[in-house]
Formats: sequence, structure tokens, C-alpha cells
Amino acid sequence: MPMKTFEHWAILCHPAWGHVRHFNGFLTRILRRHRERDVRITYLLHHTHARKARAEVSQLMVEEGESYEESERLLNKIRFIGLAPTQALLESPEYQKLLLGSTTSIRFGMELQSAFGHIWVDILSSQDRDRIIRCAASDQVYSYDEWPRPTILHTDIYGAPMLKFVREQDEQRGQRTHKIYHWSTEFVSFWRMFKKDDISQGGIEDDVVSMLADPEQCAKLPANSANFLEQCFERYNRNVNQLLCYPGLKNGMYDFEINPGQVGWLRTYIPALNKMKAAITESDGIVIASCDDYQPLAKQIIENWLWEEHNVRLYAIGPSIEDNLLSERPENIVVHEKDSALISFMDRCQERHGQNSIILLSWGTIWAPFRYPDILEAWIDEVLESGRPFILNRSAELFSRLSPWIEEKLKVAIAADTGFQTNWIAQRTVCRHPALGVFVSHCGYASASESTVPIIGWPSFFDQSIIAQIGVDNDAGWQLYQVRGPDAAKQGQKCRALELQGKQILGTLDAVREEARQVLQESHCQHPVYQRKMANLRRIRRAMHASMSKGGSAYEDVERLLDLS
Repeated sequence: MPMKTFEHWAILCHPAWGHVRHFNGFLTRILRRHRERDVRITYLLHHTHARKARAEVSQLMVEEGESYEESERLLNKIRFIGLAPTQALLESPEYQKLLLGSTTSIRFGMELQSAFGHIWVDILSSQDRDRIIRCAASDQVYSYDEWPRPTILHTDIYGAPMLKFVREQDEQRGQRTHKIYHWSTEFVSFWRMFKKDDISQGGIEDDVVSMLADPEQCAKLPANSANFLEQCFERYNRNVNQLLCYPGLKNGMYDFEINPGQVGWLRTYIPALNKMKAAITESDGIVIASCDDYQPLAKQIIENWLWEEHNVRLYAIGPSIEDNLLSERPENIVVHEKDSALISFMDRCQERHGQNSIILLSWGTIWAPFRYPDILEAWIDEVLESGRPFILNRSAELFSRLSPWIEEKLKVAIAADTGFQTNWIAQRTVCRHPALGVFVSHCGYASASESTVPIIGWPSFFDQSIIAQIGVDNDAGWQLYQVRGPDAAKQGQKCRALELQGKQILGTLDAVREEARQVLQESHCQHPVYQRKMANLRRIRRAMHASMSKGGSAYEDVERLLDLS
């Protein structure tokens, strides 16, 4: 039987659910907006997310106005493949160490990488008709006579280490798989700003940075080098206060703001820098979740840099969210039974307090401000004292260790029906509800994209700080500074650098509370500052929506990407 001809796209997804949601929105948009292109997608993700991802994509189809029959037809164009870890990994000493103290995301990432090589070889071995692909989550079986091999592998930061493997497999078979790396504009720009040659400040730390950026050199370090490295990093961080020029920011940001609450930030970044370097050098194209209408200068500069220095194409395809979430009055909201209590609470708040009255506090699972639990408790306390209705997402492990006094105050607020707390939040559904007024967030890309209201930014890491500052520069959100804590305040260079921008970081609980009260006052829906920021946010989202519509720049970049198939 001849193999059917269509455009076959493989997506390898990060194991964190926020990244899965990002790709769910992306592939939904591809299938709906570009349905005249016969695109099929093999969706490779951690086995714990496969069923949930399918359910969410189905929900997205319905919320976008598709009939049940059409939703099922489009869903049949996706193979949801849950990847389970190999037995060899489960028995390895490295994995056993992870079980003792690592985050779920890190463990899932290692599991995903261990399974990918085997499944990718199976997918490419399409000539062997006896081979099958089996989803580890649903146990569904897919045979090879249905689909040809994929011509595109689309992934993000966790998939970067696998790109070299994909290239090697292509070389062995004489084939070509277009390798596409995808995340926010800010994340790609991070590597552009922090190239290895630019990290060093001069002196002995130059050699340290070079060694840590080269695994072979790092392995040659003597066993007694720990003190030497600590001295180098201490010296380096004392001198970090260079102003970065992120394209499109009205005000520059200092390099230490990339990890605002951590003094010894450089060491944690070296592995990530290596991953980003591999992603760019091994990729055939870089996808950014932005568009000309939102970040024209950033897009142009990054596009030129990628092509001139790496011979890599850029595709600015817009945010990976559905049309309905970009509209000002979302319709067709699907509410699952497990979310009914939360939505009922929001309905009651709207009746009592009106639209845009609720504060959502959600830092996701990974990026909760775990370094300073007392600062987190102080912020929550100020929300409670304000009397405003709130929703608290407690999915992060940190929330199991809150002090008894704040837990007691939370119980009182919940009993009075002014608060709601949950260990898992249906963020898209909450963001669609008209009662939501403001979102306290770590400014992860997926969360920032989904928010229909101004964000109070509490960034921790990587692109989060840039996203938070873009919100401030566009007068569409706030950024918190005192929550960076006392460690940042103790760094003289950091304090002096920020004071030049009119920001004095003390990091004390009193300073945290004072800043919280001011932001909570301005973020009330009747305050003129809030109304101005909401108007600016809606203007930005309308521009994004237009760009993603047929004829817009983001739509056309998706078409260019599809042409690779």
C-alpha cells in the first residue's frame, strides 16, 4: 500500500505542564487556522501528560467554536504518544539520586530524554511494517503504514540535547529532518545577550567560565577546586552590574536582574547556556512566540543576528494561545466538574464585588518564591488585609510549609468566602472569567500569554524578568522589586545600579509590605492606574490577534514554517 502524502510534524514537549499547555495551544491553532494544509502531528510528551493533553486540545477545539464532529476529525490528525522512562534509567544511580531531592520537572525531563531516542528510531524506521508505536499512557497502538516519517521536529529547551541525536540519525539514513526550536522572544534574546565571550568580566573568572562552558575541561578540574571556584564566583558576582540592551525595552535592565533574587546566579546559568547554544547551532529554524505588531525591533534584531552569525531562520508566529482567549469577551467556556467550585466562587465574587475584582496569586509549580517564604507570607497577608477577593494556587511544594499564623488567616478568609485556594488551577478558565482583575505571576511565558488582565510581576529566572519589564515598559503591568529579598539588597553594586533608576531595594519585610500595599491600591479595578494598564493590555492583545489572522505577519510566518514539510 503506498504511503499517504501529507505534512507530518513531530513535536517533542517539555515535561512541565506549563510548556505542554503552550504546545497544546500552538497545535490547535495550526490545525484550525491552517486546515487547508493537510498537517498531521506526532505529539511526543511525558506519559503522565498524554491523556490530559488530549483532553485539553479537545476542549480548546470546542471553545474555539468547532462542532464535536469537527473537533474529533481534527483530533484524529494528532498522535498523542506518552513516553515512559527506560528500565535502564530507572535503575541508574543518577536517577536514584534525583528521587531523593530533585524537582518533578527535572526528573520528568531525564525520563523524557531516556525514552526519546528509542521512539525516534522507531518513527524513522518506517520501512519496517511490523514495527509499531505504543503510547505508554493510553496503550494505544499506531502502525507505520498510516503515516510517513516526520519532516519537522519541533521542540523547546528540554528537547535541545536531543537535536544532535536527530541530526546523527538523519546522517545515517541520508534523510533530512528540519529541527525547529521554539520559545519566547526573551528566551532566545537571552542567549544573544549572554554569549560565552560576553559573560566574563576580566580576570581569573574568564577561565572559569570557559571551563564550565566546556564539559571536557570541567571534568579535568581537580577535586580540591571547590574553594577556587567559589572565590571566582564571589568575585564575579560582586562586579555584575552591566546594563543590558534588550531590543524594544525603553529602559535597560541590569544583568543581575536575570535572576533577581539570587546572588550567585552565574553558576546556575552555565548548563542552561550550553543548552541554548546547542539549540541554536543544531536548529534549522528558531520559532519565537511574538510578532511584528508586538515586538518589531526585537524581532528584526534577533532575525538578523540568527542569520548573520548562525545561518538560522527566524519564524515569529505569535503567542501560542487560541483566538478565544485573545478576545475581550471570551465565549464557549468549557467548565469541568472538578473546576465547578472555583468558577462558582468567581461567579459569587462578581455578584458581590463586580467585574475585575479578584486577585489571582499563582507562581506555577516550579517558580514559587521558595527562597524567601517569609516574604511570600507577608505579601499574602497584605492581600488578606486589603479585603479583596483572591484565588491562591498552592501547587508548589513551598505552600505545604507556610507558617501557622498565615494558614489561620487564610482559613478565616476562605470561611468568609473572600478567598479560594486549590492545589491545581484551571488557569485558562480563570483568565477567561470577567471577575478576574489582576494576576500575581512569576511571568512565565505561558502564563503571561494567557492572562487577560494586567500582571503583577514577581519574576525569578531567565526570560521572566524581561517579560515583567516589557509589561512595565508598555504600561500594562507592574513589577515587584522588594520581593528580591535581603540578599540582593546586600550587594552594593546591585543597590547602586538600581538606585540610578530610582529604585531602592531594601528587601526587608517592611519594604515588601509597603510596596505590596501600593501595588494593591493601584491594581483595584476602579483606580485610574489600573484602568490605563488594562486599556494598554487590550490594545496589545488586539494587535496580536490581528497578526495571527489570515494575512497577518504571524500567520504568514506559520505558512513559511509549514513550507518546510
